[in-house]
Amino acid sequence: MSTHEDGLGGTGGGSLAVTVDNEIDGRRLAIRVGRAEPVQCAIDGLYERLGRGPGADDSLRCAVSEEDVPFFADLEIAEYRQQQCPDLHWLFAGPTGGASGRPKIGAADPEAAAAALQQDLDALWAGGGPEARGWRRFQLDPLRWVVVMPATDVEGRSTHFFVRLDGRRYDQWPPEVQFVEPESWEPASGGRWWPASDPLADRSRPRWFGLHPLYDFHDGDPRPLVCFAHALGYYEASHASTPDVRWVQGRHTVADTLDRVAEILSPPYFRGVSR
Repeated sequence: MSTHEDGLGGTGGGSLAVTVDNEIDGRRLAIRVGRAEPVQCAIDGLYERLGRGPGADDSLRCAVSEEDVPFFADLEIAEYRQQQCPDLHWLFAGPTGGASGRPKIGAADPEAAAAALQQDLDALWAGGGPEARGWRRFQLDPLRWVVVMPATDVEGRSTHFFVRLDGRRYDQWPPEVQFVEPESWEPASGGRWWPASDPLADRSRPRWFGLHPLYDFHDGDPRPLVCFAHALGYYEASHASTPDVRWVQGRHTVADTLDRVAEILSPPYFRGVSR
């Protein structure tokens, strides 16, 4: 991939130019990439221009949607422009300046977090909705629960998954979500207990979730990431979000988290188990 400053926002042959406003020093850059190349190529090109690698406190987001750009790293840039960021205009910020960096996730009192999580789960189950949807739950320890959820693919075939909720930051932040293996209750990263779901299956809706069997978090501990705005991993991975989807304490609960997981395990997204 070649990168250079060019006519901002323009196209040339089979390439597109991404405009990046550097909120740290005020510079405007243009990164040209092939139309069929993934968003990651433009991200790499930006850091080549900056003369450094990604930092733990960096923020890179679409100027229009404010969605985190790395969330769409595997999407072709032309498709990303069509679905997510029509102007290909990004905003970059880092630890020494800019409008935003990675979210600051503070510690929660373990007893208060455990009590809040159980209270909200109890309230959800008291309404009868989970049983009607075929959900079952059991507790691993005060902060961790497992919810057994059915899954149905586009052809009507059914299976089930074990969804572990970790409330260590609840309810200031959403619970962590992991698909786990039975008996060990440790995160799966592929195989029978990891779902194959297509986040782009609904072409009328912007991509709103991602499933990463192994994700390089800023803390240096690679682990599976179930990523959407009502799961803790979304924020631990430093994703930005728009106000209409961002987790808000007092408005959102674990019920919202489980609704989104159930959607991932339903048509048109769910395609079966990972191989």
